[in-house]
Amino acid sequence: MRLLLIVNTYATNYDLNRHRAVEAALGAVGKLEVEETHRHGHGLPIAQGAVNRGVDAIVVWGGDGTVNEAANALAGTHVPLGIIPGGSTNVTARTLGIPNDVSQATGLLLDSIDSKRIRRIGLGRAGERFFTFTAGIGFDAAIVREVESRSMLKRTIGPSVYVAAAFGLARRGFDRMQPTVRFHYGDGTTSPDLTAAVVANSSPYTYLGTRPMVVAPDVSHDTPLEVFGLTHLPFVRTLGLITASFTKPRWLDMSGLVHRHRFTAAEAEGLPEFEFHVDAEYRGFRSHTAFRWEPDSLSVYV
Repeated sequence: MRLLLIVNTYATNYDLNRHRAVEAALGAVGKLEVEETHRHGHGLPIAQGAVNRGVDAIVVWGGDGTVNEAANALAGTHVPLGIIPGGSTNVTARTLGIPNDVSQATGLLLDSIDSKRIRRIGLGRAGERFFTFTAGIGFDAAIVREVESRSMLKRTIGPSVYVAAAFGLARRGFDRMQPTVRFHYGDGTTSPDLTAAVVANSSPYTYLGTRPMVVAPDVSHDTPLEVFGLTHLPFVRTLGLITASFTKPRWLDMSGLVHRHRFTAAEAEGLPEFEFHVDAEYRGFRSHTAFRWEPDSLSVYV
């Protein structure tokens, strides 16, 4: 068996001793190649090259960004993806039932490889980019932009950096009331004008420590995508929505601010532009983006 291990050495839980242990464990399975990423986006060409060389499986030790890059290379193929969580949140891994502990996740992966325990999951697609758990627009994407500019702080304090970024944006006067996007759905309907939106491919949306943040509780890798959008973001009521997403997600729709819609195809129209991220990787500004649900797109070890 030919395996490629892609390692993000800047990931939150990376250290050299763990690296040696993971490499030794996977090396016992078959012929192992190891490559390290050195910048955002580097995992994608590494994984594409491995697929072209005919590897039997690709394992990612990294956070959601590195997992996303490998998933984009593997989408539409039958080369399975194994995940060893290395980031601060690891949403995709945890949604698939993979433990956050490196040793436990490696042991589970070895068992999955041995028993050929593989699952096909659906992916979302935003323009040219696949995503495993979410794409975010507006305020949500602005938070990701702020976090990416503080990568060392993210490694130090973990998911709390997202909370700090959100409060910082609000304090500096980010326009939380001005609409930024409108969705045109494949069924012929149109959303209201939205200030922020999340397109969910799975649930939860993210984690704060061990607590899941849930905004689209009925979405999974086996269902179509869902838009969860907010028409505006009044500060106090938004704090209430955030609290509900951790405690009583079903209460979110009682706020009068929420729009949600399940779909397989949609077009996001900027008003006139929106900031944008996929799987917490910032993608800049767009005037429009086509969204599609791509069922049974990716093989994963679970």
